[in-house]
Amino acid sequence: MNPMRFRLRANGEEMPLIIPADQVESAILPSAEHEAGHITAAHHLSARVLGIAVGVVSNGTQGQWILQAVYSWKGSTIEDKCVAKAAGVAADLFFHGEFDKEGAKRDLEDIQRLSGETSFDLYLEPARKIIALRERECKCVANALRHEIGLDVERTLNVYPGKDVATFLLDEARLLRYLSAPSGQSAPLP
Repeated sequence: MNPMRFRLRANGEEMPLIIPADQVESAILPSAEHEAGHITAAHHLSARVLGIAVGVVSNGTQGQWILQAVYSWKGSTIEDKCVAKAAGVAADLFFHGEFDKEGAKRDLEDIQRLSGETSFDLYLEPARKIIALRERECKCVANALRHEIGLDVERTLNVYPGKDVATFLLDEARLLRYLSAPSGQSAPLP
C-alpha cells in the first residue's frame, strides 16, 4: 500500500503532509465500505451526494485522518437523515460482519443530535435493507474509493470553514456514475 501524499496551501505557504502506508492500510482503507454505505443510503433517500473526502477535522479529532461522506438534504425527514447515518454501520455489518465502535462514534453522535436517540437500533434495519437492495452500487463506490486511496499521487488539501482540512477523493459526478447505472449493467471502471 502506498502512503497518501498531500500538499496543504494555507496562509501563503505550502506544506507537504503524508499519511504513512501503515496508517492508510489500518485506518483509511477499512473505512471504504462504511463511507460507501453512507453515500449509497443518502442517494437512495434523495440526498444530494457531493463526494467522499479524506482529511483532518477540527471537531475533537485533531491530528486524526478520516474519510468522510459528504451529502446534503433538502426537505428530508429526521428519520431519513438518521438512516443515512446508520448506513455506515449497516455496510460494515453487511460486508464485514462487524463494525468499529470507535469509527461509528461520530455517526451515533449525529443520530443523537438529530433524534435524541443514543442507539443505532431504530435506524439500522432500514439502513441494512437499503445496503442489501443497493449492494452493487455500494460495492462500486467502495471499490472506486479503494482505487483512489491506493494511487501514488500528490493531492492538494483545502481549508474549509470551521478549519476542516480535506480533499475529495470521489466527487459528485463520479459517485453518480456508480449510483445511477441501471442494475443490469456492469459497474463502470474507477
